[in-house]
Amino acid sequence: MLFRSQGKFGMFSRELTDIAEVIVEFARKICQDELVARHGIPRSEDGEPSALSVCALGKCGGRELGFASDVELMFIYDHEGRTDGPEPITTLEFYQQLVECFRKSIFARKKAIFEIDLRLRPYGRAGSLAVSLETFEKYFGADGPAWPYERQALVKLRPI
Repeated sequence: MLFRSQGKFGMFSRELTDIAEVIVEFARKICQDELVARHGIPRSEDGEPSALSVCALGKCGGRELGFASDVELMFIYDHEGRTDGPEPITTLEFYQQLVECFRKSIFARKKAIFEIDLRLRPYGRAGSLAVSLETFEKYFGADGPAWPYERQALVKLRPI
């Protein structure tokens, strides 16, 4: 009997995680579409589009969300460069603005329920809201400055 209830709870956690992922993706898309209309598509020096990966960590990364869980996210993009639109900006500026828009677009009616948590990014609050893949690799690499508990958090990292 106990085993069955744990199975139902696990299914419930996965379903809550699915809901959070849909909301995250929809909010990201709205913000990205607005920025692309104004600034264009972020591109590398050789013209390749710069891709963004929104990665979940913690309970969201492990598909274990509960009602009071934070949604821990990291935004990682793959190329430095500039946008190709009417008001060009750097790739970093583009993705910084995207994450700022994203944070403002998702909110909970009650404090501490499904709050977006971006503190696990490289350099925490002192670091960029969006990080390049190169910065991610240097920070979390064997010789990087990440603390052991930060590296441990990557165990549940997955793109959503």
